[in-house]
Amino acid sequence: MIPKQEALSSRLSDLNATKGVRGSAVVTRDGLPLIGALPHGTNPETFAAMVATTVGAAETAAAEMDPTSAKTVTVTFERITLVVVDAGPELVLATVLESDVAPDTLLDRLHGLAKEVQEIL
Repeated sequence: MIPKQEALSSRLSDLNATKGVRGSAVVTRDGLPLIGALPHGTNPETFAAMVATTVGAAETAAAEMDPTSAKTVTVTFERITLVVVDAGPELVLATVLESDVAPDTLLDRLHGLAKEVQEIL
């Protein structure tokens, strides 16, 4: 693994060690997986493509009111919550949480990690 990949992998592993975090990944806004630590059985290509689609749909929905890129997109399901934060002009950090974890409790950490992703790359 090259040093940048090692650094990103280490940061994601640390995040995933947090109680209630199921997995995380850095993906391109075009839907390509860069690096991830996702739950077993998760297809990284499908996950990345759908994360990018979700962010794009949210940005399109809000474009008339705020034509900038989304800073955070949160989608809550019955058993999980998907939190996607901006990690620069070409990347996002996607994190899957257990449903009993309040996303607000991790937002500062996720935005800080997204900033680290930008600095590493």
